[in-house]
Parts: sequence; C-alpha cells; structure tokens
Amino acid sequence: MPAAALRRLDSVAAGRSRSSLEDVAGTAGLVVAGFDALTEVMGCVVLHVGFARPVCGYWGLVGTGYRARTVVSGADSHGLLPAGRAVDRAWGTALARLLAEAALVGADGVVGITATRRPIPGSATDVEFVMLGTAVRARSATRSARPFATDLSGGRFAALIRSGWIPTGFAIRVAQGIRHDDWQTRSALSQWTANVEVDGLTELVTRTREDARRGFTARMSGLGGEAAVVSSMTLRTWHQEAGENHVDHLAEAMVAGTALVCFDPAAAARAGAPLTMMPLTDPPPTGGQGVRSAGSAAPRAGGRR
Repeated sequence: MPAAALRRLDSVAAGRSRSSLEDVAGTAGLVVAGFDALTEVMGCVVLHVGFARPVCGYWGLVGTGYRARTVVSGADSHGLLPAGRAVDRAWGTALARLLAEAALVGADGVVGITATRRPIPGSATDVEFVMLGTAVRARSATRSARPFATDLSGGRFAALIRSGWIPTGFAIRVAQGIRHDDWQTRSALSQWTANVEVDGLTELVTRTREDARRGFTARMSGLGGEAAVVSSMTLRTWHQEAGENHVDHLAEAMVAGTALVCFDPAAAARAGAPLTMMPLTDPPPTGGQGVRSAGSAAPRAGGRR
C-alpha cells in the first residue's frame, strides 16, 4: 500500500480526520442507522490482457450439419476460461484491497461501493479495475469479525438495517461466451433479410447471462447470504475474425450485487409487504362531495361541467 495512503489511514484511525463519498442524504441515513462515516477507501489493480484468442469449437461439429454451438467460460475452456478467471480475479483483488484499507481504520463495513473498469491511456492491452467506497463504523461496542461490503448507498443501507437485514458482502461475477457465425446466423444478419430473430446471437447472450447468474448465486451463498440484491447486470458483445470467412461473436456478462442476512426477524416482519397497487385518485374531501379523479374540475353552479 502506498505510504501516502497509510498516512491517511493512520490519521483516520487516530480520529484526527474523517471524509466520505456519500452525499448529504446518504450521510444522514448512516447516522439514523447508527453508523458513522470514517473515510473513503479504494482498491485497484491493473490487468495486462495477454494474447489468448478464444476459439469457437466449430470444427468439432463435423457430421452435424456444421451448426455452431455456444461456448461459455463456466462450462468449457476454448480460451474463455483463462480470460474469464483473469477478470474475476482482478475484481476480487480490487475488492480485497478496498476491504484491507477499511480494516486498517477499524471499520465495520464499506457502503456505496462503485466499480469502474477502464483502459489505461496509451495502452491497448492494459485495463484498470477500481473500487471505491466509504468505510463506516457502528456506534456500539460490538464489532464485526470482518468488514462487510455493499454497493448500496447510505440511505438504502439505513433502510435495510431498520428492516432487520444487514449486508454480508459484495461480489461481481463475470462470464464470457463465444459462438461462430454459421450460415444461419450470416443469413439472418444479411441486409436483404426481413425483420427476423437471430437465433444464434439470442442463444449466445442468453447462455452467457445464465452463466454469470449461476456464478453470482454461488458467490452469494459463499458469503453466507440468505438473500441477494442484484444492483447491476450488464452485457457487451463484439466480434472477431478468426480467419478468412470465419467470424465469431463474443459476449461478456457481468452481475454485481450484495448478499444479505436477516438479524432481526421481528423488524423484518414489521416492515410488511410493499404495496402492490397505488390509487391514482384524490382522497375523499372532508365536505362529503365524493371522490374526484386527479385533474378533474369541479362543476360550476347552475351550469355544465
């Protein structure tokens, strides 16, 4: 850890300075929940993306009409497993470094985590993974065994605590998929084709998302979560030309969220179920005139409405 960061964390641990990435509403929510913001914390890692072109496995389909299949990083390698694991490891390292900073200042957890991935300027193969958040500490004598982590803001975290739930951890799961553009896909993508579904690409994005969700669920269970809040699910696609007249489409899905456990079942029961319907009419007036719909005008005396 850089010396400047250690000096800042030592100052926070000694109670000489405090800072927060939360806005006014988020800071107020933390106070209501019984927590104090200590300082902003960060974890980052720069990953060099080496040459490991994934292959689609198209040549292994001889005798089946050369119909392509979708390969995902969680099930087959084909060059995808090392790349997917490298990205997962980068996010995990950034999160571990963020939590290490939180532990140095005696924090009970980190809220409002943001995860950013950006290329290093001037480099086509280096990518930076950054996580930022606000370290918080409970105003109580009980300390958590290890800092929790969540991307929920201070206000949402407060609502969670008052409902009897608390975060146990934050996780990101990345999955990648690849599919060869067979003749059916190329035909559907042709400019002369009418509005039709591209079955091959539908299968690619669907299976890639499924693989990411499957891995995310496993990580939530590993964090001891009884439930999970999915905060984001993103997808990006691109294509590569593996050879002459050989084009593959690739997809990368990312799921991020927070694992939760219930520490006060009574508070969770008091919170009740959310409203399934919201009336769009005005409340009845006290004068007994009945209910008027919003925006309607009152009738004029002696005349038409």
